[in-house]
Amino acid sequence: MLADIVSKNGNLLLDVGPEADGTIPDVQLERLAALGLWLKVNGDAIYGTHPWKHAEGKTSNDTAVRFTRKGDALYAIVLGDLKGDAVTLKDLNVAQGAKISIVGGTSRPGPSPFSISGPLEWSQAGSDVRIGLPTGVSRIYAYAVKIEGEVQ
Repeated sequence: MLADIVSKNGNLLLDVGPEADGTIPDVQLERLAALGLWLKVNGDAIYGTHPWKHAEGKTSNDTAVRFTRKGDALYAIVLGDLKGDAVTLKDLNVAQGAKISIVGGTSRPGPSPFSISGPLEWSQAGSDVRIGLPTGVSRIYAYAVKIEGEVQ
């Protein structure tokens, strides 16, 4: 829900209601902690971004994708689990020489949650782009790839 709202220039309002003694119910704590863990890895695709010309997209398996932009980087946030070692983003033309990486990979300071070094392998197939994924990608809720270079 967060990625969907941010891709459309919105703000997510969290309604956290403490108990009378000031404690936050466990179910709300669990959800806040899960959101925080996801943002720790994928926050670069959320913080300081703005909508791209297309907020929504799809993969070749009809999995929803949301797009955000920051500077010269386009972020494709894949909403959900994918099977296999690659993702194909439909109707996305990436210029030759572009660099594609997994958000939260080794380009991020500190220990990486993924076993990867350097940019991902990718290829353009007509109007779609196929991106090879590293092993160990956390596919909980959603994951993001960063595209640096011209994209249409």
